[in-house]
Amino acid sequence: MADKHLKEMTFATRAVHAGTEHNPVNGGIITPIDLSTTHAQISPANFVSCYDYQRCGAPTAMAFQRKIASLEGTKYCLAFRSGLAAIVSVITMLKKGDHMLCIDDMYAGVERYLRDIHT
Repeated sequence: MADKHLKEMTFATRAVHAGTEHNPVNGGIITPIDLSTTHAQISPANFVSCYDYQRCGAPTAMAFQRKIASLEGTKYCLAFRSGLAAIVSVITMLKKGDHMLCIDDMYAGVERYLRDIHT
């Protein structure tokens, strides 16, 4: 569990507090919604923090993942920025010879991915 200090606390307490850290600049205790799409770099590929681009991770998404991991009683959680990203991540875990069932009425992007790319 990412927030070890919350391990013995109730589900309701973890639902409120897990994944949040106080802001060292202003003391705020609620994770703000981070609207940045890119993050500062000292030089190319030398990042100021662990964040570089919104789709790769952001403070708001990190707080969400930590909260869900705490509520599920696990160490990690992955949250994706789109349904297609989630589906492609799951599909790439399949091994040769594995089977997957799909409905006919699926998102066109997934259908194209399955038909044209992941063959």
